[in-house]
Amino acid sequence: MKKIEKGVIKLSRSGLYIILQFVVILGFIWLHHDKSPNFGSSVTVSGWSSGIGAVSSNDTNVNEQKLSFSATIWNNTNHTVYVTNVKVNLPSSLENHIASGNTHISVNRSMEPNSTAQITGQFILDTKGLTKEQIVNLGKIQGFTVNIKS
Repeated sequence: MKKIEKGVIKLSRSGLYIILQFVVILGFIWLHHDKSPNFGSSVTVSGWSSGIGAVSSNDTNVNEQKLSFSATIWNNTNHTVYVTNVKVNLPSSLENHIASGNTHISVNRSMEPNSTAQITGQFILDTKGLTKEQIVNLGKIQGFTVNIKS
């Protein structure tokens, strides 16, 4: 297969053919590597804000408080994903006081790679008999879980 003459390696045709096949296969692997989904990335909530206060500006009822939130979903992948819903993660102390509202926010939309989407929601909390300090100590949103369909 190889002949060495004065420091020069000469390859036979079969040796050259094997090296050429190897280079072509490596080229295909390299080209397709960039186009495959990046499974190390994910679809996450990249940030959120929340606030608690009166159910409405006309309502002075201290027995109920509204917990409102806004969050940004980020598709940190290099492929399109379909987001079905986002689950709001709450401590049980806060979840036990929910009078209305759902911890699963429907999204039902496709998201392009590296794109964002906004979601909003609210919970009405039963705060009857609680002081302001006790309401604050119920806890806060602990995070979000994004559910996607493959």
